[in-house]
Amino acid sequence: MLNGYIDCHNHLAEIFHKNPDQAQILIKESYEQHITYFMQGGIGPENWNYQLELQQLYPGKIGLCFGLHPYWIAEHNDELCEQAMDKLNQTLTQQSKSGTLLALGELGLDFRASIVKNNHAHQLKFFEMQLEMSRWFQLPLVFHFVQCFEECKKFFDFFVDFQIQGLVHSFNGPPDHLAYWIKKDLLLSIGGPVCHPRNKKLHESVKKIPLELLVLETDSPDQAPPSFPRGENRPISLWDVAKTIGIIRNLDAEKILDISNKNFQRVFGEIPHGS
Repeated sequence: MLNGYIDCHNHLAEIFHKNPDQAQILIKESYEQHITYFMQGGIGPENWNYQLELQQLYPGKIGLCFGLHPYWIAEHNDELCEQAMDKLNQTLTQQSKSGTLLALGELGLDFRASIVKNNHAHQLKFFEMQLEMSRWFQLPLVFHFVQCFEECKKFFDFFVDFQIQGLVHSFNGPPDHLAYWIKKDLLLSIGGPVCHPRNKKLHESVKKIPLELLVLETDSPDQAPPSFPRGENRPISLWDVAKTIGIIRNLDAEKILDISNKNFQRVFGEIPHGS
């Protein structure tokens, strides 16, 4: 059994690339708070290399997740995205033999005007391509969905003809959105936004998430709870998330984290004892 708790989604690899010493400080303080495993969120080819470097420093502690993030896709033209898809195929082929590759992602859609820039079809094209790739590799998925719920429903209902597994990263939607993802049997990953007292819609959703679909994340350094400076989130904020959800669900924070560990490993695979 895993010795410690899992931060089911963060970007320590990006922190490590910018400031290796800071990343090591964050990991050390996490260990002291019994957070011992860190699932990464994939962004693009450069980030995949950062993840591999970090995993080599902390074997058994870093969950690898490679994919093309909607941000990355929005910032690159078709030709560069096609090249990145070829690289993704090669990387997944190589790493699938390593035992440390857990998922394909982040993939998804982000239709905020500042991100999509009126090019919805570009995101949809590479979202679909990554879904098809996941079927080939039989990998769970880490989804990034922002301001695209109706488009997602149409896409999944009409174009996805196979069973998907994985998690919806940083779920922050109302209960009527929640019901759809429950039907899809996807894990709902809750992070720092739940700690904001005014986020009543998410609090209502958290009351209704089946415990067998609940996992916890920090998305650090992003999406900080109120007790952390904006843009300076840390994996130890996982405890803030667990305590808040525990209050909402009338359970101890440790129980919430145990549930998250169990659910994560059911979908993404057992993490060896001692990690």
